[in-house]
Amino acid sequence: MIFSIGKRASRDHREAIMLQVEASQSKENKKEVVAEALKKRGEFGYTEKETNERDANLLLIRARRFLDWVKSKL
Repeated sequence: MIFSIGKRASRDHREAIMLQVEASQSKENKKEVVAEALKKRGEFGYTEKETNERDANLLLIRARRFLDWVKSKL
């Protein structure tokens, strides 16, 4: 949430849920998410190039969001 909307939830779970909803309402193009994931997979899966933990976690979060979006449409 800090990366997406620049906010951090307190220990209140209700606040955390509201911020998650706010963070997930990005206008990011789903095609771009898939294209970037495939590019990164090829880049790191077939070469010796490495990534850092932050970028890997960000890609994982975006992939999970995409899959959740797909599930919501089925």
